[in-house]
Amino acid sequence: MPDATHVVVGIKWGANVFASFEFENKENYQKKYIEGILQANMEKIALSIKGSGSVQFTEDENQLKTSLSIKFFGDIIPQDEELPQTFEKTLELMKKVPSYLTKFNNGKGKPLEYTLYPLKNVEKFFQLETRIKRTLIDLNLETITLLEKEFDDLLQAKQKFNDFYNEVNENSDFVASDNLGEIYKKSHQIKTCEAAFREQIATKLVEVRSGTKKPITIEKILTKFHEKPGFIMDISAFIEKYTKLITTIKQIAVFKENKIIYLGKRDASDVLPMQNNGDIYLFYMNEELKIRNNQLYEDSYHYFLDLVRDVEKKQSKFVIIDYNIHPEVKTKKEIKICYYRNGKLVADDLYKSKKESLSWCIAKSQLTSSTLRKPATTTKLSIPCAGIKLNYHCPREKKTWTCEKCQTSIEYGYDNTFYCSCGGAAAESYSFKCSSPLHPDEFLTFTKDDLERYLPNKDAENEVNILLLGETGVGKSTFINAFINYLTFSSLEEAAKEELRAGIFTKFIITDDNCMERTIKIGYDDNECTVEGQSSTQYAKAHVFHIDDLTLRIIDTPGIGDTRGIEMDKQNLQNTLSYISNYGHLNVSSVVFNVSDT
Repeated sequence: MPDATHVVVGIKWGANVFASFEFENKENYQKKYIEGILQANMEKIALSIKGSGSVQFTEDENQLKTSLSIKFFGDIIPQDEELPQTFEKTLELMKKVPSYLTKFNNGKGKPLEYTLYPLKNVEKFFQLETRIKRTLIDLNLETITLLEKEFDDLLQAKQKFNDFYNEVNENSDFVASDNLGEIYKKSHQIKTCEAAFREQIATKLVEVRSGTKKPITIEKILTKFHEKPGFIMDISAFIEKYTKLITTIKQIAVFKENKIIYLGKRDASDVLPMQNNGDIYLFYMNEELKIRNNQLYEDSYHYFLDLVRDVEKKQSKFVIIDYNIHPEVKTKKEIKICYYRNGKLVADDLYKSKKESLSWCIAKSQLTSSTLRKPATTTKLSIPCAGIKLNYHCPREKKTWTCEKCQTSIEYGYDNTFYCSCGGAAAESYSFKCSSPLHPDEFLTFTKDDLERYLPNKDAENEVNILLLGETGVGKSTFINAFINYLTFSSLEEAAKEELRAGIFTKFIITDDNCMERTIKIGYDDNECTVEGQSSTQYAKAHVFHIDDLTLRIIDTPGIGDTRGIEMDKQNLQNTLSYISNYGHLNVSSVVFNVSDT
Protein backbone atom coordinates (compact mmCIF):
# COMPACT_ATOMS: atom_id res chain seq x y z
CA MET A 1 0.00 0.00 0.00
CA PRO A 2 1.84 3.13 -1.21
CA ASP A 3 -0.02 5.46 1.23
CA ALA A 4 0.40 3.29 4.35
CA THR A 5 1.57 5.10 7.49
CA HIS A 6 1.25 2.47 10.26
CA VAL A 7 1.51 -1.28 10.76
CA VAL A 8 -0.67 -3.43 13.10
CA VAL A 9 1.50 -4.90 15.84
CA GLY A 10 -1.19 -6.15 18.24
CA ILE A 11 -4.90 -7.10 18.52
CA LYS A 12 -7.05 -7.15 21.66
CA TRP A 13 -9.86 -9.73 21.47
CA GLY A 14 -13.11 -9.89 23.43
CA ALA A 15 -16.70 -8.68 23.18
CA ASN A 16 -18.71 -5.55 23.90
CA VAL A 17 -22.15 -5.66 25.50
CA PHE A 18 -24.11 -2.47 26.18
CA ALA A 19 -27.25 -1.98 28.26
CA SER A 20 -29.40 1.08 27.53
CA PHE A 21 -31.75 2.30 30.29
CA GLU A 22 -34.67 4.53 29.26
CA PHE A 23 -37.09 5.97 31.81
CA GLU A 24 -40.56 7.24 30.84
CA ASN A 25 -41.43 9.99 33.30
CA LYS A 26 -45.15 9.20 33.67
CA GLU A 27 -45.42 10.60 37.20
CA ASN A 28 -43.68 13.90 36.35
CA TYR A 29 -40.76 13.38 38.71
CA GLN A 30 -38.09 16.07 38.80
CA LYS A 31 -35.45 15.41 36.13
CA LYS A 32 -32.53 15.65 38.60
CA TYR A 33 -34.25 13.13 40.90
CA ILE A 34 -34.52 10.57 38.07
CA GLU A 35 -30.97 11.21 36.84
CA GLY A 36 -29.65 10.74 40.38
CA ILE A 37 -31.36 7.37 40.87
CA LEU A 38 -30.31 6.07 37.42
CA GLN A 39 -26.71 7.15 37.95
CA ALA A 40 -26.61 5.47 41.38
CA ASN A 41 -27.88 2.23 39.82
CA MET A 42 -25.30 2.38 37.02
CA GLU A 43 -22.51 2.79 39.56
CA LYS A 44 -23.79 -0.13 41.64
CA ILE A 45 -23.93 -2.40 38.59
CA ALA A 46 -20.40 -1.36 37.54
CA LEU A 47 -18.98 -2.00 41.03
CA SER A 48 -20.62 -5.41 41.25
CA ILE A 49 -19.33 -6.48 37.80
CA LYS A 50 -15.81 -5.50 38.87
CA GLY A 51 -16.19 -7.85 41.83
CA SER A 52 -16.47 -5.23 44.56
CA GLY A 53 -19.10 -7.19 46.47
CA SER A 54 -22.87 -7.58 46.32
CA VAL A 55 -25.20 -4.60 46.04
CA GLN A 56 -28.74 -3.87 47.20
CA PHE A 57 -31.20 -1.64 45.36
CA THR A 58 -33.25 0.78 47.49
CA GLU A 59 -37.03 1.10 47.52
CA ASP A 60 -36.81 4.42 45.63
CA GLU A 61 -34.68 2.77 42.94
CA ASN A 62 -37.01 -0.21 42.62
CA GLN A 63 -40.13 1.94 42.28
CA LEU A 64 -38.83 3.09 38.88
CA LYS A 65 -39.22 -0.43 37.47
CA THR A 66 -42.70 0.14 36.03
CA SER A 67 -41.49 2.99 33.81
CA LEU A 68 -38.08 1.52 32.91
CA SER A 69 -37.19 0.16 29.47
CA ILE A 70 -33.87 -1.75 29.13
CA LYS A 71 -32.33 -2.61 25.73
CA PHE A 72 -29.16 -4.59 24.98
CA PHE A 73 -26.66 -4.10 22.17
CA GLY A 74 -23.36 -5.85 21.52
CA ASP A 75 -21.35 -8.66 20.01
CA ILE A 76 -22.79 -11.55 22.02
CA ILE A 77 -26.45 -11.22 23.03
CA PRO A 78 -28.08 -14.48 24.22
CA GLN A 79 -30.77 -15.48 21.74
CA ASP A 80 -32.42 -18.27 23.71
CA GLU A 81 -33.00 -16.31 26.94
CA GLU A 82 -35.51 -13.63 27.92
CA LEU A 83 -33.68 -10.33 28.19
CA PRO A 84 -33.90 -8.71 31.64
CA GLN A 85 -35.98 -5.62 32.45
CA THR A 86 -34.80 -4.90 36.01
CA PHE A 87 -31.53 -3.70 37.49
CA GLU A 88 -30.96 -7.01 39.32
CA LYS A 89 -31.50 -9.16 36.20
CA THR A 90 -29.30 -6.84 34.14
CA LEU A 91 -26.50 -7.33 36.66
CA GLU A 92 -26.88 -11.12 36.42
CA LEU A 93 -26.64 -11.04 32.60
CA MET A 94 -23.55 -8.80 32.65
CA LYS A 95 -21.77 -11.23 34.98
CA LYS A 96 -22.48 -14.09 32.54
CA VAL A 97 -20.85 -12.31 29.56
CA PRO A 98 -17.44 -14.07 30.06
CA SER A 99 -19.16 -17.47 29.97
CA TYR A 100 -20.98 -16.52 26.73
CA LEU A 101 -17.62 -15.47 25.24
CA THR A 102 -16.14 -18.98 25.60
CA LYS A 103 -18.69 -20.25 23.06
CA PHE A 104 -17.97 -17.54 20.47
CA ASN A 105 -15.18 -17.73 17.84
CA ASN A 106 -13.29 -20.41 19.78
CA GLY A 107 -13.36 -18.27 22.91
CA LYS A 108 -11.61 -15.32 21.29
CA GLY A 109 -14.63 -13.17 20.50
CA LYS A 110 -14.14 -10.21 18.16
CA PRO A 111 -11.24 -7.80 17.60
CA LEU A 112 -11.83 -4.91 19.99
CA GLU A 113 -8.62 -2.94 19.77
CA TYR A 114 -5.70 -2.69 17.33
CA THR A 115 -2.22 -1.51 18.32
CA LEU A 116 -0.60 0.53 15.54
CA TYR A 117 3.07 1.39 15.10
CA PRO A 118 4.35 4.13 12.72
CA LEU A 119 6.19 2.80 9.65
CA LYS A 120 8.87 5.46 9.97
CA ASN A 121 9.77 4.07 13.42
CA VAL A 122 9.90 0.55 11.95
CA GLU A 123 12.31 1.84 9.29
CA LYS A 124 14.58 3.38 11.92
CA PHE A 125 14.45 0.37 14.24
CA PHE A 126 15.27 -2.17 11.51
CA GLN A 127 17.37 0.30 9.46
CA LEU A 128 15.22 -0.28 6.38
CA GLU A 129 14.81 1.83 3.29
CA THR A 130 11.39 2.12 1.68
CA ARG A 131 10.28 3.54 -1.62
CA ILE A 132 7.02 4.94 -0.16
CA LYS A 133 6.90 8.69 -0.60
CA ARG A 134 5.14 9.95 2.48
CA THR A 135 4.45 13.40 3.93
CA LEU A 136 2.62 13.17 7.27
CA ILE A 137 2.56 16.18 9.56
CA ASP A 138 1.43 15.74 13.16
CA LEU A 139 -1.08 18.26 14.51
CA ASN A 140 0.19 20.32 17.40
CA LEU A 141 -1.33 19.64 20.83
CA GLU A 142 -3.12 23.00 20.91
CA THR A 143 -5.04 22.27 17.69
CA ILE A 144 -5.95 18.77 18.88
CA THR A 145 -7.20 20.20 22.21
CA LEU A 146 -9.27 22.84 20.40
CA LEU A 147 -10.90 20.22 18.17
CA GLU A 148 -11.66 17.89 21.08
CA LYS A 149 -13.23 20.72 23.08
CA GLU A 150 -15.28 21.86 20.08
CA PHE A 151 -16.74 18.41 19.48
CA ASP A 152 -17.39 17.93 23.23
CA ASP A 153 -19.17 21.31 23.43
CA LEU A 154 -21.18 20.50 20.30
CA LEU A 155 -22.24 17.15 21.74
CA GLN A 156 -23.30 18.77 25.02
CA ALA A 157 -25.24 21.52 23.22
CA LYS A 158 -27.01 18.91 21.05
CA GLN A 159 -27.95 16.85 24.12
CA LYS A 160 -29.48 19.92 25.77
CA PHE A 161 -31.35 20.78 22.58
CA ASN A 162 -32.61 17.20 22.19
CA ASP A 163 -33.92 17.24 25.78
CA PHE A 164 -35.61 20.57 25.04
CA TYR A 165 -36.94 19.34 21.68
CA ASN A 166 -38.37 16.11 23.13
CA GLU A 167 -40.09 17.96 25.97
CA VAL A 168 -41.66 20.43 23.55
CA ASN A 169 -42.66 17.68 21.12
CA GLU A 170 -44.36 15.66 23.88
CA ASN A 171 -46.35 18.76 24.87
CA SER A 172 -46.90 20.21 21.39
CA ASP A 173 -50.61 20.66 22.13
CA PHE A 174 -49.68 23.43 24.56
CA VAL A 175 -47.17 25.22 22.30
CA ALA A 176 -48.18 27.97 19.87
CA SER A 177 -47.96 26.88 16.23
CA ASP A 178 -45.49 29.68 15.38
CA ASN A 179 -43.14 28.61 18.19
CA LEU A 180 -43.46 24.95 17.24
CA GLY A 181 -42.54 25.68 13.62
CA GLU A 182 -39.51 27.69 14.71
CA ILE A 183 -38.30 24.85 16.97
CA TYR A 184 -38.68 22.22 14.22
CA LYS A 185 -36.82 24.50 11.80
CA LYS A 186 -33.98 24.96 14.31
CA SER A 187 -33.67 21.17 14.74
CA HIS A 188 -33.14 20.76 11.00
CA GLN A 189 -30.68 23.66 10.96
CA ILE A 190 -28.58 22.09 13.75
CA LYS A 191 -28.30 18.78 11.87
CA THR A 192 -27.33 20.54 8.64
CA CYS A 193 -24.76 22.73 10.39
CA GLU A 194 -23.15 19.77 12.18
CA ALA A 195 -22.88 17.79 8.93
CA ALA A 196 -21.20 20.75 7.19
CA PHE A 197 -18.83 21.24 10.15
CA ARG A 198 -17.74 17.59 10.21
CA GLU A 199 -17.24 17.53 6.44
CA GLN A 200 -15.09 20.67 6.41
CA ILE A 201 -12.98 19.56 9.39
CA ALA A 202 -12.40 16.11 7.82
CA THR A 203 -11.32 17.66 4.51
CA LYS A 204 -9.01 20.22 6.10
CA LEU A 205 -7.44 17.64 8.45
CA VAL A 206 -6.29 15.59 5.45
CA GLU A 207 -4.93 18.72 3.78
CA VAL A 208 -3.12 19.89 6.94
CA ARG A 209 -1.57 16.50 7.68
CA SER A 210 -0.47 16.08 4.07
CA GLY A 211 1.23 19.48 4.18
CA THR A 212 -0.93 21.31 1.62
CA LYS A 213 -2.59 23.52 4.27
CA LYS A 214 -1.38 25.07 7.52
CA PRO A 215 -2.87 24.16 10.96
CA ILE A 216 -4.33 27.67 11.28
CA THR A 217 -6.87 26.59 8.62
CA ILE A 218 -8.54 24.42 11.28
CA GLU A 219 -8.80 27.38 13.66
CA LYS A 220 -10.36 29.52 10.91
CA ILE A 221 -13.07 26.89 10.41
CA LEU A 222 -13.81 26.91 14.16
CA THR A 223 -14.03 30.72 14.19
CA LYS A 224 -16.35 30.73 11.16
CA PHE A 225 -18.74 28.16 12.63
CA HIS A 226 -18.92 29.94 16.00
CA GLU A 227 -20.93 32.65 14.25
CA LYS A 228 -23.15 30.28 12.25
CA PRO A 229 -26.84 29.70 13.08
CA GLY A 230 -27.31 26.15 14.35
CA PHE A 231 -23.90 25.90 16.03
CA ILE A 232 -22.94 25.80 19.72
CA MET A 233 -23.53 29.41 20.80
CA ASP A 234 -26.66 29.73 18.69
CA ILE A 235 -28.09 26.50 20.18
CA SER A 236 -27.55 27.78 23.73
CA ALA A 237 -29.13 31.15 22.90
CA PHE A 238 -32.11 29.43 21.26
CA ILE A 239 -32.77 27.25 24.32
CA GLU A 240 -32.41 30.29 26.59
CA LYS A 241 -35.00 32.11 24.47
CA TYR A 242 -37.55 29.39 25.24
CA THR A 243 -36.77 29.04 28.96
CA LYS A 244 -40.20 30.41 29.89
CA LEU A 245 -41.88 27.95 27.53
CA ILE A 246 -40.22 25.03 29.33
CA THR A 247 -41.23 26.56 32.68
CA THR A 248 -44.83 26.73 31.45
CA ILE A 249 -44.74 23.11 30.26
CA LYS A 250 -43.50 21.98 33.67
CA GLN A 251 -46.16 24.15 35.33
CA ILE A 252 -48.91 22.42 33.32
CA ALA A 253 -48.24 19.23 35.28
CA VAL A 254 -48.73 21.20 38.52
CA PHE A 255 -51.94 22.72 37.13
CA LYS A 256 -53.23 19.22 36.37
CA GLU A 257 -52.58 18.10 39.95
CA ASN A 258 -54.65 21.07 41.16
CA LYS A 259 -57.55 20.29 38.77
CA ILE A 260 -56.73 23.29 36.56
CA ILE A 261 -57.11 22.76 32.80
CA TYR A 262 -54.47 24.37 30.56
CA LEU A 263 -56.40 24.47 27.29
CA GLY A 264 -54.53 22.81 24.41
CA LYS A 265 -54.85 23.52 20.70
CA ARG A 266 -57.14 20.55 20.13
CA ASP A 267 -59.82 22.02 22.42
CA ALA A 268 -62.04 24.82 21.14
CA SER A 269 -62.08 27.83 23.46
CA ASP A 270 -65.20 29.56 22.15
CA VAL A 271 -67.66 26.73 22.88
CA LEU A 272 -66.13 25.77 26.23
CA PRO A 273 -68.49 27.86 28.44
CA MET A 274 -71.53 26.60 26.54
CA GLN A 275 -70.60 22.94 27.04
CA ASN A 276 -70.43 23.15 30.83
CA ASN A 277 -73.17 23.51 33.39
CA GLY A 278 -72.33 25.08 36.71
CA ASP A 279 -69.51 27.55 37.32
CA ILE A 280 -66.52 27.85 34.99
CA TYR A 281 -63.64 30.32 35.36
CA LEU A 282 -61.51 31.16 32.29
CA PHE A 283 -58.14 32.85 32.90
CA TYR A 284 -56.98 34.59 29.68
CA MET A 285 -53.30 35.57 29.23
CA ASN A 286 -50.17 35.15 27.13
CA GLU A 287 -46.42 35.68 27.60
CA GLU A 288 -46.38 39.15 26.03
CA LEU A 289 -49.13 40.39 28.38
CA LYS A 290 -47.34 38.81 31.37
CA ILE A 291 -44.22 40.85 30.57
CA ARG A 292 -46.08 44.07 29.75
CA ASN A 293 -48.44 43.95 32.75
CA ASN A 294 -46.55 41.76 35.18
CA GLN A 295 -48.19 43.13 38.34
CA LEU A 296 -51.69 42.69 36.92
CA TYR A 297 -50.79 39.16 35.84
CA GLU A 298 -49.38 38.25 39.27
CA ASP A 299 -52.42 39.66 41.07
CA SER A 300 -54.90 37.99 38.70
CA TYR A 301 -53.02 34.67 38.80
CA HIS A 302 -52.96 34.55 42.61
CA TYR A 303 -56.63 35.51 42.75
CA PHE A 304 -57.34 32.68 40.27
CA LEU A 305 -55.49 30.23 42.56
CA ASP A 306 -57.52 31.54 45.51
CA LEU A 307 -60.68 30.68 43.58
CA VAL A 308 -59.33 27.17 42.93
CA ARG A 309 -58.64 26.65 46.63
CA ASP A 310 -62.07 27.92 47.67
CA VAL A 311 -63.92 24.97 49.24
CA GLU A 312 -67.27 26.22 47.97
CA LYS A 313 -66.09 26.00 44.34
CA LYS A 314 -64.72 22.47 44.32
CA GLN A 315 -67.29 21.41 41.70
CA SER A 316 -66.37 24.34 39.46
CA LYS A 317 -64.06 24.19 36.46
CA PHE A 318 -60.93 26.30 36.14
CA VAL A 319 -59.30 26.82 32.75
CA ILE A 320 -56.22 28.78 31.59
CA ILE A 321 -56.38 30.00 27.98
CA ASP A 322 -53.23 31.31 26.25
CA TYR A 323 -54.04 33.78 23.46
CA ASN A 324 -50.96 32.56 21.53
CA ILE A 325 -52.27 28.98 21.54
CA HIS A 326 -55.83 30.13 20.82
CA PRO A 327 -55.62 33.08 18.38
CA GLU A 328 -59.26 32.42 17.49
CA VAL A 329 -60.44 33.92 20.80
CA LYS A 330 -62.68 36.85 19.94
CA THR A 331 -62.47 38.67 23.27
CA LYS A 332 -60.19 41.67 23.68
CA LYS A 333 -56.59 40.50 24.23
CA GLU A 334 -56.05 41.38 27.89
CA ILE A 335 -55.31 39.62 31.16
CA LYS A 336 -58.63 38.77 32.76
CA ILE A 337 -60.73 36.08 34.43
CA CYS A 338 -64.14 35.45 32.85
CA TYR A 339 -66.79 33.81 35.00
CA TYR A 340 -69.64 31.80 33.43
CA ARG A 341 -72.58 30.10 35.09
CA ASN A 342 -74.62 27.51 33.17
CA GLY A 343 -73.25 28.83 29.88
CA LYS A 344 -74.04 32.50 30.56
CA LEU A 345 -71.44 35.19 31.24
CA VAL A 346 -71.65 36.49 34.81
CA ALA A 347 -68.46 38.60 34.94
CA ASP A 348 -66.24 39.54 31.99
CA ASP A 349 -63.35 40.53 34.29
CA LEU A 350 -63.75 38.93 37.70
CA TYR A 351 -60.52 40.26 39.20
CA LYS A 352 -61.35 43.82 38.13
CA SER A 353 -64.75 43.38 39.76
CA LYS A 354 -62.99 42.02 42.85
CA LYS A 355 -60.83 45.15 43.10
CA GLU A 356 -63.91 47.31 42.74
CA SER A 357 -65.65 45.19 45.36
CA LEU A 358 -63.17 46.30 48.03
CA SER A 359 -65.55 49.21 48.56
CA TRP A 360 -68.54 46.86 48.67
CA CYS A 361 -70.22 45.37 51.68
CA ILE A 362 -70.40 41.64 50.95
CA ALA A 363 -72.34 38.73 52.38
CA LYS A 364 -72.37 35.00 51.81
CA SER A 365 -74.22 31.83 52.73
CA GLN A 366 -73.15 28.18 52.63
CA LEU A 367 -76.78 27.12 52.06
CA THR A 368 -77.66 28.96 48.84
CA SER A 369 -80.06 27.00 46.62
CA SER A 370 -80.45 27.79 42.93
CA THR A 371 -83.95 26.24 42.96
CA LEU A 372 -85.45 28.95 45.18
CA ARG A 373 -87.50 31.33 43.04
CA LYS A 374 -87.53 34.99 43.92
CA PRO A 375 -91.01 36.25 44.87
CA ALA A 376 -92.71 38.99 42.89
CA THR A 377 -92.07 41.60 45.57
CA THR A 378 -88.53 42.10 46.85
CA THR A 379 -86.45 45.00 48.08
CA LYS A 380 -82.71 45.59 48.09
CA LEU A 381 -81.27 44.38 51.39
CA SER A 382 -80.37 47.44 53.48
CA ILE A 383 -79.25 46.69 57.04
CA PRO A 384 -76.27 47.60 59.27
CA CYS A 385 -73.23 45.30 59.52
CA ALA A 386 -73.30 42.46 62.05
CA GLY A 387 -70.16 44.01 63.53
CA ILE A 388 -72.22 46.62 65.41
CA LYS A 389 -73.60 43.87 67.67
CA LEU A 390 -70.15 42.37 68.31
CA ASN A 391 -68.32 45.53 69.44
CA TYR A 392 -66.20 45.84 66.27
CA HIS A 393 -67.06 49.55 65.87
CA CYS A 394 -68.50 49.11 62.37
CA PRO A 395 -70.59 52.13 61.24
CA ARG A 396 -74.19 51.91 62.47
CA GLU A 397 -75.87 53.21 59.31
CA LYS A 398 -77.68 50.86 56.94
CA LYS A 399 -75.72 49.42 54.01
CA THR A 400 -76.66 47.63 50.81
CA TRP A 401 -75.11 44.17 50.42
CA THR A 402 -73.53 42.28 47.50
CA CYS A 403 -73.23 38.50 47.16
CA GLU A 404 -69.58 37.43 47.42
CA LYS A 405 -70.01 34.69 44.82
CA CYS A 406 -72.09 36.17 41.98
CA GLN A 407 -71.36 39.81 42.87
CA THR A 408 -74.96 40.93 42.39
CA SER A 409 -77.10 42.85 44.86
CA ILE A 410 -78.80 40.83 47.59
CA GLU A 411 -82.56 41.34 47.86
CA TYR A 412 -84.98 40.54 50.66
CA GLY A 413 -88.23 38.79 49.80
CA TYR A 414 -90.14 39.67 53.01
CA ASP A 415 -90.12 35.91 53.70
CA ASN A 416 -86.99 35.59 55.90
CA THR A 417 -85.05 34.70 52.73
CA PHE A 418 -82.34 36.60 50.86
CA TYR A 419 -82.04 36.34 47.05
CA CYS A 420 -79.35 37.02 44.44
CA SER A 421 -78.28 35.57 41.07
CA CYS A 422 -77.05 32.44 42.87
CA GLY A 423 -80.58 31.67 44.09
CA GLY A 424 -81.71 32.10 47.67
CA ALA A 425 -81.04 31.06 51.27
CA ALA A 426 -82.47 31.59 54.74
CA ALA A 427 -81.64 35.06 56.06
CA GLU A 428 -80.05 33.76 59.28
CA SER A 429 -77.60 31.58 57.25
CA TYR A 430 -75.79 34.68 55.93
CA SER A 431 -72.60 36.20 57.31
CA PHE A 432 -71.50 39.77 56.60
CA LYS A 433 -68.33 41.77 55.98
CA CYS A 434 -68.66 45.52 55.51
CA SER A 435 -66.13 47.78 53.78
CA SER A 436 -65.18 49.63 56.96
CA PRO A 437 -61.46 49.42 57.89
CA LEU A 438 -62.63 48.72 61.45
CA HIS A 439 -64.23 45.45 60.32
CA PRO A 440 -62.03 42.39 61.11
CA ASP A 441 -60.77 40.15 58.30
CA GLU A 442 -63.66 37.71 58.67
CA PHE A 443 -67.39 37.40 58.05
CA LEU A 444 -69.68 38.05 61.03
CA THR A 445 -73.21 36.81 61.75
CA PHE A 446 -76.32 38.17 63.47
CA THR A 447 -78.35 36.23 65.96
CA LYS A 448 -81.76 35.41 64.51
CA ASP A 449 -83.52 37.92 66.80
CA ASP A 450 -81.10 40.75 66.00
CA LEU A 451 -81.38 40.15 62.25
CA GLU A 452 -85.21 40.17 62.31
CA ARG A 453 -85.08 43.49 64.17
CA TYR A 454 -83.29 45.10 61.20
CA LEU A 455 -85.23 43.50 58.34
CA PRO A 456 -87.80 45.83 56.71
CA ASN A 457 -91.57 45.47 57.01
CA LYS A 458 -93.33 45.13 53.67
CA ASP A 459 -96.13 47.54 54.60
CA ALA A 460 -93.67 50.28 55.52
CA GLU A 461 -91.48 49.85 52.45
CA ASN A 462 -91.03 52.80 50.08
CA GLU A 463 -91.99 51.17 46.76
CA VAL A 464 -93.08 52.52 43.37
CA ASN A 465 -94.64 50.21 40.76
CA ILE A 466 -94.98 51.41 37.15
CA LEU A 467 -96.92 49.44 34.53
CA LEU A 468 -95.83 49.93 30.90
CA LEU A 469 -98.50 49.48 28.22
CA GLY A 470 -98.40 50.09 24.48
CA GLU A 471 -98.94 48.52 21.11
CA THR A 472 -96.60 45.90 19.68
CA GLY A 473 -93.23 47.30 18.56
CA VAL A 474 -93.66 50.71 20.16
CA GLY A 475 -90.41 50.30 22.15
CA LYS A 476 -91.32 49.43 25.74
CA SER A 477 -88.35 47.05 26.11
CA THR A 478 -86.04 49.59 24.49
CA PHE A 479 -87.22 52.22 26.99
CA ILE A 480 -86.38 49.90 29.92
CA ASN A 481 -82.89 49.24 28.59
CA ALA A 482 -82.35 52.96 28.14
CA PHE A 483 -83.55 53.56 31.70
CA ILE A 484 -81.02 50.99 33.03
CA ASN A 485 -78.18 52.84 31.31
CA TYR A 486 -79.45 56.24 32.54
CA LEU A 487 -79.22 54.95 36.12
CA THR A 488 -75.84 53.23 35.57
CA PHE A 489 -73.86 55.99 33.87
CA SER A 490 -73.62 59.65 34.79
CA SER A 491 -72.90 60.82 31.21
CA LEU A 492 -72.97 59.68 27.58
CA GLU A 493 -69.15 59.81 27.52
CA GLU A 494 -68.93 57.43 30.48
CA ALA A 495 -71.43 55.03 28.87
CA ALA A 496 -69.47 55.04 25.58
CA LYS A 497 -66.36 53.76 27.38
CA GLU A 498 -68.15 50.79 28.96
CA GLU A 499 -70.24 47.88 27.68
CA LEU A 500 -73.89 48.65 27.07
CA ARG A 501 -76.12 47.38 29.89
CA ALA A 502 -79.08 45.27 28.74
CA GLY A 503 -81.65 44.05 31.23
CA ILE A 504 -83.95 42.84 28.48
CA PHE A 505 -83.61 41.80 24.84
CA THR A 506 -84.08 44.73 22.46
CA LYS A 507 -84.09 44.87 18.66
CA PHE A 508 -84.44 47.92 16.47
CA ILE A 509 -83.53 49.08 12.95
CA ILE A 510 -81.47 52.14 12.01
CA THR A 511 -80.35 53.52 8.64
CA ASP A 512 -76.59 54.03 8.24
CA ASP A 513 -74.72 56.70 6.24
CA ASN A 514 -75.04 54.58 3.09
CA CYS A 515 -78.84 54.43 3.46
CA MET A 516 -78.62 50.74 4.40
CA GLU A 517 -80.90 49.37 7.11
CA ARG A 518 -79.05 47.81 10.06
CA THR A 519 -80.73 45.60 12.68
CA ILE A 520 -79.35 46.22 16.18
CA LYS A 521 -79.86 43.46 18.77
CA ILE A 522 -79.00 43.93 22.44
CA GLY A 523 -79.13 41.32 25.22
CA TYR A 524 -80.78 37.91 25.41
CA ASP A 525 -83.92 36.79 27.18
CA ASP A 526 -86.24 33.82 26.69
CA ASN A 527 -89.09 36.27 27.39
CA GLU A 528 -88.38 37.88 24.02
CA CYS A 529 -89.42 36.54 20.63
CA THR A 530 -87.07 37.28 17.72
CA VAL A 531 -89.32 35.95 14.94
CA GLU A 532 -89.98 38.68 12.37
CA GLY A 533 -93.52 40.02 12.53
CA GLN A 534 -94.33 38.70 16.02
CA SER A 535 -94.59 40.68 19.25
CA SER A 536 -91.26 40.75 21.11
CA THR A 537 -92.19 40.50 24.81
CA GLN A 538 -94.04 37.22 25.43
CA TYR A 539 -95.34 37.73 28.98
CA ALA A 540 -95.27 40.33 31.75
CA LYS A 541 -92.02 40.72 33.64
CA ALA A 542 -90.83 43.13 36.37
CA HIS A 543 -87.50 44.98 36.29
CA VAL A 544 -86.46 46.26 39.74
CA PHE A 545 -84.21 49.28 40.38
CA HIS A 546 -83.04 50.46 43.80
CA ILE A 547 -82.46 54.19 44.19
CA ASP A 548 -81.32 54.99 47.72
CA ASP A 549 -84.23 53.80 49.90
CA LEU A 550 -86.67 53.68 46.98
CA THR A 551 -87.58 50.44 45.21
CA LEU A 552 -88.63 51.23 41.63
CA ARG A 553 -90.34 48.41 39.74
CA ILE A 554 -91.12 48.77 36.01
CA ILE A 555 -93.41 46.05 34.67
CA ASP A 556 -92.92 45.24 30.98
CA THR A 557 -95.94 43.74 29.20
CA PRO A 558 -96.68 42.09 25.82
CA GLY A 559 -97.70 44.58 23.15
CA ILE A 560 -101.36 45.45 22.58
CA GLY A 561 -102.45 44.53 19.06
CA ASP A 562 -100.41 41.32 18.90
CA THR A 563 -99.60 40.32 15.33
CA ARG A 564 -100.78 36.76 16.04
CA GLY A 565 -104.40 37.83 16.38
CA ILE A 566 -107.05 38.99 18.85
CA GLU A 567 -107.09 35.69 20.75
CA MET A 568 -103.42 36.15 21.61
CA ASP A 569 -104.24 39.73 22.68
CA LYS A 570 -106.87 38.39 25.09
CA GLN A 571 -104.44 35.80 26.47
CA ASN A 572 -101.73 38.45 26.93
CA LEU A 573 -104.16 40.73 28.78
CA GLN A 574 -105.25 37.91 31.08
CA ASN A 575 -101.60 37.02 31.83
CA THR A 576 -100.78 40.68 32.56
CA LEU A 577 -103.73 41.08 34.97
CA SER A 578 -102.73 37.87 36.73
CA TYR A 579 -99.13 39.07 37.04
CA ILE A 580 -99.85 42.54 38.48
CA SER A 581 -102.22 41.02 41.04
CA ASN A 582 -99.06 39.90 42.90
CA TYR A 583 -98.37 43.52 43.85
CA GLY A 584 -100.27 45.47 46.45
CA HIS A 585 -100.56 48.61 44.34
CA LEU A 586 -99.67 50.33 41.07
CA ASN A 587 -98.38 53.89 41.29
CA VAL A 588 -98.34 54.59 37.55
CA SER A 589 -99.86 53.03 34.46
CA SER A 590 -97.82 54.39 31.56
CA VAL A 591 -98.87 54.09 27.93
CA VAL A 592 -96.03 54.30 25.37
CA PHE A 593 -96.76 55.74 21.89
CA ASN A 594 -94.80 56.13 18.69
CA VAL A 595 -93.91 59.78 18.01
CA SER A 596 -95.88 59.62 14.77
CA ASP A 597 -99.02 58.59 16.69
CA THR A 598 -99.04 61.53 19.13
